[in-house]
Amino acid sequence: MADGGTVFLDEIGDLHPHNQGKLLLFMDKGVFYRLGGIEKLKADVRIIAATNKNLLFEMKHGRFRQDLYFRISTLEIYIPPLRERNEDIPIIVESILKRESDRVAVNKSFSPEALDKMVAYHWPGNIRELENVVKKALVICDGYRIKAEEIIFYNIYRYSPSNHSGSENHLIFQEYKKMVEEGKSFWEVIHKPFLKIELKREEVVEIIRKGLREAGNYRKLMELFNAGRTQNDYRKFMKRFIHEIVLDKVGVLLFCARMLIKMNKTNKAKKLCLEILKNNINERDKIKIQALLGDIYYKRGDVNGAIEQYSSAIFLAEKTKNYDLASIAYHQVGVMFFKEGRIDLALGNISRSIKLCEKTERNYKLGESYYQLGKIYEKKEQWKLALRAYNKALIFKKKVEDKEHYDPSDIYYRMILISNKLSNSKNSTAKLSS
Repeated sequence: MADGGTVFLDEIGDLHPHNQGKLLLFMDKGVFYRLGGIEKLKADVRIIAATNKNLLFEMKHGRFRQDLYFRISTLEIYIPPLRERNEDIPIIVESILKRESDRVAVNKSFSPEALDKMVAYHWPGNIRELENVVKKALVICDGYRIKAEEIIFYNIYRYSPSNHSGSENHLIFQEYKKMVEEGKSFWEVIHKPFLKIELKREEVVEIIRKGLREAGNYRKLMELFNAGRTQNDYRKFMKRFIHEIVLDKVGVLLFCARMLIKMNKTNKAKKLCLEILKNNINERDKIKIQALLGDIYYKRGDVNGAIEQYSSAIFLAEKTKNYDLASIAYHQVGVMFFKEGRIDLALGNISRSIKLCEKTERNYKLGESYYQLGKIYEKKEQWKLALRAYNKALIFKKKVEDKEHYDPSDIYYRMILISNKLSNSKNSTAKLSS
């Protein structure tokens, strides 16, 4: 029927991969089969396709065929979404209003405040959402003038005129676009601005929710936001960001306390930790806070106070069988004793940390603890044990692809120095014997 004419394919980005192959065959050779038919038919048509998806992004993630993309993208016309052309909204609203008014035989108009409210909104649903909002306003309005309070947006976009401005919603869209369409990293676009308090927690939560609606789960969300693909990236994303910052209110307070410690504002950090302890919190959060108080006391030079807090955290962690937190606390105590020059105590705590890490299979912490163990043995001049510990640190580092806790170049440097010392001592022994 369309032979010699034009075929318009709307939402081509949602076309199933199986049907994409059939469309490609038709565009290449102009042949097709009727549904259920076996006869090969031919047609000469011009194809116009439309989509609201980024086909380059879909192609990158294997949801749209590359050969089909280059076949249909002969001439591209980009129509920006409403949020990028707010000045067009009053004209479009007037056109929709005229059409709907003629259809239902009413004569209504929008007040300037109502138009301003629509111009300030970010319109995630684009023209279709705008049409429905106008229709809804026509039904709700009793008089001939549609007021601002009669403009109702959809709850799924969590818009509230009292606490969200159009610019804030526009900011969320812009940050989301940088990651999804421009390929920038989540850690650059969201994480860094959040740490600098340039992005609010509510805005970050909205961006995460928007990404989850698109991706479906956190693994795919990481791919969508270019946040990395390794197990260590996933752990960092989930435990240090999603669980502690986005989902958990106590985690947010703990995060603030850690930031205060880094800024050397230990009095404020201590006050915040003590305030959290007053609330009804679970055992794991109590352990984290007590360990954090140990960090605060040590930062202030009060070693005895730090030991007391770490000991409380370790006692509670082992009592409640939170061995992962106990291993971290033992490690922190071991590092503290090592810095204080109390090598034997450092050795005992780091060894205990390693045993608990092996029990809980925390490979990334095992590597860090073995690295510290190597430094302890090096200090005690037990060179072979130091080499063995450093070697294990490298093994566990490669296993979890850890690039954060310790530098492999430092380990290699230390191992070379130890090997040289061992070889020199062997040479000197051989000379004495001769």
